[in-house]
Amino acid sequence: MKPIINEKTRQWRPDGHSQTTTIMKGGQSYYRPIPMPHAPVFPVADFSEFKLWGTRQPSQFDAPHLDHFIAARYALFAALKDMECQPGDEILIPAYHCKAMIYPVLKAGGRPVFYKVREDLSADLDDLETKLSRHTKAALYVSYFGFFRDIEKFRAFCNSHNLLMIEDCAHALFGHNNGIATGSFGDYAIGSVKKFLPVSLGGILTSRNVLKRGLARRRPALQENVKFFYNTLERSAQYGRHTGAGHLVHLLEKLRRPAAPPASADLPVTPESQDMENRFIDEKTNHCPPLVTYWAERLCHQKRLVQKRRENYQRLLSHVKGMTQLRPLLPQLPDGVVPYMFPLALDNLERVFPFLEDGGLPLQRFGQFLWPDKTVAACRNSLFWSRHVLQLPCHQGLRSEEIDWMIETVLRCLDKAA
Repeated sequence: MKPIINEKTRQWRPDGHSQTTTIMKGGQSYYRPIPMPHAPVFPVADFSEFKLWGTRQPSQFDAPHLDHFIAARYALFAALKDMECQPGDEILIPAYHCKAMIYPVLKAGGRPVFYKVREDLSADLDDLETKLSRHTKAALYVSYFGFFRDIEKFRAFCNSHNLLMIEDCAHALFGHNNGIATGSFGDYAIGSVKKFLPVSLGGILTSRNVLKRGLARRRPALQENVKFFYNTLERSAQYGRHTGAGHLVHLLEKLRRPAAPPASADLPVTPESQDMENRFIDEKTNHCPPLVTYWAERLCHQKRLVQKRRENYQRLLSHVKGMTQLRPLLPQLPDGVVPYMFPLALDNLERVFPFLEDGGLPLQRFGQFLWPDKTVAACRNSLFWSRHVLQLPCHQGLRSEEIDWMIETVLRCLDKAA
């Protein structure tokens, strides 16, 4: 069953199609247009998302010192500046990564040094030790997809080698490991609010101590706050969560601009488009997120969020149990884990991927584009995950029929690509 999308709202959105996948034509890389996902990749606002009291769960928000940013990558940059990262300082980063982890290091003047990751997604501490030098400043630990893997051992390793530990909680805003809340192990921890709450912007930096470097905060103006609130409402209406809001958005968009024609042309990949994230880190580091992000943090029904994400993950597990063509990367859901997404391995992912995108499947591919470095290429696990693993959403805003449809779509696309 195909999920229901509010087509009246959708047709007025300029991003009804987007260019995210590259193709080669005549030796030149192009972005090709793909349809908008038929189910939300990230949470969208719903009245059941919010509650005023009695829902607190272990999370990164429990940290004693917290600063807000518009995204997690800017929080990472601020952490590096606070630890006084100097040119030549080395930051240990897992070979399985996204480029948003690398750009802040380069902007701060540091040098990324990559270490291997084991099959269970834990850090290879033996390899990590071989990467140490007198220039090593800090080590980055990642809770991939919300799962903790030997995080106590990683903390002990950093202690024994006098390293600062940066805990990357972009996939683990909520959850705990043996009763200790996420974000509590690192000297610094970064989180991504927009991956867990129905907002378009939001990242946080938590730390054991007050940041040494004062941060000049640039707060959004009134018109910006109104715009971000409207965008939140629009995304919710787009996926049929609020019928009344959908009609209102449709009317406002009709008055404001003509319907955007679907994108049909391939756009060339330029150095400017590839370097966008790198170029904007400096100027947006001290930007605060909009007020709607703060409201979502305070009013979020945390207990429901935790329960629904775990239930949806288990539902996806039950769908793929026993399948040979679809293998869950993490087939067990331990206590304390609040999953970010559902990672799924497909042997012929590169062949089937265009069918999945054209079918409107909501998905992500963490680590699809790894940093070009020989030590990254030496990590066989990272290369395999980069080429064969995609992630399906399991967030609290999904409906059961959308989850069932996602697996049906994957199987149908596998048949098409055969």
